[in-house]
Amino acid sequence: MLPEDRIDDWINPYSKPEEVLPYALSDMIIEKADDGQKTDPSE
Repeated sequence: MLPEDRIDDWINPYSKPEEVLPYALSDMIIEKADDGQKTDPSE
């Protein structure tokens, strides 16, 4: 994931990826919400 202000730099075929790469967000926390619904029909 990149900060919003660097997306155009990443998409541009003339930009150098190694210059944009340091801005990449590599440490992410993902949270999953429990909607309370069961996914297994046998339960």
